[in-house]
Amino acid sequence: EWTINQGAADIALCYRDEDFVQQLNEHCKAHLPELYFDNVGGHVSEAVIRELAPRARIVVCGQISSYDQDTTRDDYEYPDPLPADVAEIVKARDISRERFFVGWYTKQHGEALRNMQAMVDSGKLKVPVSWVDGLAFAPTAFIALMRGGHSGKALVKCLTTDSTPSWSSSAAESDPPSKRQKVSEAESATGEPE
Repeated sequence: EWTINQGAADIALCYRDEDFVQQLNEHCKAHLPELYFDNVGGHVSEAVIRELAPRARIVVCGQISSYDQDTTRDDYEYPDPLPADVAEIVKARDISRERFFVGWYTKQHGEALRNMQAMVDSGKLKVPVSWVDGLAFAPTAFIALMRGGHSGKALVKCLTTDSTPSWSSSAAESDPPSKRQKVSEAESATGEPE
């Protein structure tokens, strides 16, 4: 819902749905995707690539499906190699597939952060945040992140003494700094968000 209502997407599909591939195929009949930001990999990416338009572009930036691989192996490849039939689609449709690693652009980090903050401040970029209270529950937050059990960015509040995990969603991180400060002040004064 957030993706469509707040993120301004035309459609949103859940890759965990048993009929994900059928839903994807149905939605792509009207318009083939021309750009795919691939941060998933695996069967999801393979399904999306099968639906891409000729000369589409794939931007690979992390692939959660392969995070548990041993990257020190001599035969490790990033991104993961595509199955032969999918690789043939990429070749036949002249689809580009480029890796992107944020570490290659460290000199531009400051400029990028300023540009993104300006987009957040103007409302052009919306950032949903899910919080878990307490550093002791960082593993819980990580597991939820890997399983998709959160909304947006998963963050851990470290300044708490609560002994049970508590998830909450907040737009505070996507608000302008002045509002974030007000939220922080209100939370510290009352213990509750404003």
